[in-house]
Amino acid sequence: MAANFLNDLFQSIFTPGPTHTLLIATNVTFACLQVLLLLLLIATYSIHFVILSILSAGLWVAINWFANELKKDQLGNSINKSNEKEKE
Repeated sequence: MAANFLNDLFQSIFTPGPTHTLLIATNVTFACLQVLLLLLLIATYSIHFVILSILSAGLWVAINWFANELKKDQLGNSINKSNEKEKE
């Protein structure tokens, strides 16, 4: 299963737009980063890790928002193309 996921992840690099596998890998990576920053905050009580966590969360939200906008645009383009074919 892990080998299949890694193969799909490698193939998604060559696929235009955000793929399901790539989004899963991105979200898991950001979740692990948030856990690591929390553990470092607990260990050191440094405000730097709070700031890094906020910046990381903002980037995480922005990436997911952008991926959703790309999906909407791709869906809209495919609907427009199918409507144009029907008119011909």
